[in-house]
Amino acid sequence: MPKALPITLYRIRDGRTTAESIIKARPNRTLVEFSIPGCGTLYIEESHVNPPTWLDFFEGKLSADDVKLFRAHSAAVLLLEHDARLFAVTFGYGSSMLQRSAIEEKFGLRAALNRIDRDRIISVTRKTLSASPIATQSQASRASNYRQFGFNEYRDLMKSVTGKIGNGSGFRVTGQDSLGVRERTMLDDLPELVARWHESSQDTRYQQDFGFIDHIHEVTRSELRERLWTELLEKIHQGDLDGIWLIPRDIVDWSDVGDFSYNHCGPFPELRIEDYLGCLRTNTPKLSTLKRYTVKYHSIRNDVTVPCGNVHQCLYAKLEDEADVYILSDGKWCQVSKGYVDDLRDFLNAEVRVNEDLDLPPYLATYDERDFNLEAAKNDDFAFFDEEYDHVTDWGERFELCDLYHVPTRTFVHVKKWRDRSSSLSHLFAQGVHAANRIADDSRVLAELQESRPEIGLAPDSFAASDHEIAYVILAGKEEWPFFTQVNLRLHVQELKRMGYRRVTITSIAVSG
Repeated sequence: MPKALPITLYRIRDGRTTAESIIKARPNRTLVEFSIPGCGTLYIEESHVNPPTWLDFFEGKLSADDVKLFRAHSAAVLLLEHDARLFAVTFGYGSSMLQRSAIEEKFGLRAALNRIDRDRIISVTRKTLSASPIATQSQASRASNYRQFGFNEYRDLMKSVTGKIGNGSGFRVTGQDSLGVRERTMLDDLPELVARWHESSQDTRYQQDFGFIDHIHEVTRSELRERLWTELLEKIHQGDLDGIWLIPRDIVDWSDVGDFSYNHCGPFPELRIEDYLGCLRTNTPKLSTLKRYTVKYHSIRNDVTVPCGNVHQCLYAKLEDEADVYILSDGKWCQVSKGYVDDLRDFLNAEVRVNEDLDLPPYLATYDERDFNLEAAKNDDFAFFDEEYDHVTDWGERFELCDLYHVPTRTFVHVKKWRDRSSSLSHLFAQGVHAANRIADDSRVLAELQESRPEIGLAPDSFAASDHEIAYVILAGKEEWPFFTQVNLRLHVQELKRMGYRRVTITSIAVSG
């Protein structure tokens, strides 16, 4: 019986038909080619035997000859053809020999998800969608449903998955761009193995449970990235700045933010792409120019200048073609299907309305959030909370119940000033959910509130989420928000609706006067 060997399989992008278009040409590396009858062509990178680098630590005490200890970097790629497509099976460090642009994205992910039972997943690697994406890997002690890993199909990109196939113990398979599987196989069996997994990748069964993997992709192909950057820079050159703005890459405390500057150009009261372009000698910035200019803000408390990323990292943009939408965030491009964008828009239009029941005051340019809340609280229908009425738990965690409470409509109102920062709005949306969770989980919240402010009528024994609303108010808001902010809003609205709240509204108030 043959041994169970680890196999790593890639499908080569359509149109790449020669070894030169698939395998990297690397200096000081000799590529040796062998024809394997009935299978394909094997390419081996000649390796050299060297002592391990850590042996230098014992310099003068030991040498490689003394201990007979050496290492070698072995790498090989077997190219074979099936169904008019090329496939690559890699050995050792063979994956490093492949050109990234030659690899078909998500081939292994689709092939694996078509075979893995959704309740027999062992490990998931995901990237959370946000202005600053976070990559995490979760692993279970036993096969589980993918939702047990905290995966959210509206927020997370599935980068890789490992799960079991078959009844009983089954065997493991890992899918990402490549397919990793450990099977009992021999060289002559490889064509059949390739055919089987190629067929699995062509199936659409995965769409029943995992169709969300087709919604959003990171753009990894260099040709597409270059085309998008070219289009964006040309758009900026033409003065068409619709859907383009600057967002601080790093999280900042906006109460401490004064003016902004770009290298030594400034100061400017707000973070605006127009101001940055005015700092340049030409309005046609190059990619290198974006990376050369650092976005800084003046810290009011410390009287120092604080960097918060370069322009390349802070630039947010949206481009579209006939089939897809492309989002630039944190210097990286994501490809989003228009179907997903349309579904997101339809959900928000249906579920999130402007609140016309709240008699809110005008928002003056001189106001901060607290000024606005105090002005609103002059109306007896509103109870003022804000920082003064934060609830403090026994373990010292401080949280904000709301900024205002509208007594006639029983509405918790959360207020935030738009700051050209996706995370500031995400923080606003999270405040509403966090407060709702604390009300549900900790009876002391409403008990203490009833004791300190009985006139509001929030009694713990009669409170029902279905009798209340959540209202988000954005001061000086834009007509369009960053894509990831919209995704975040959807998640929080779904959570509040699941908790039973009657309605979630969002109101944007422009600067008056």
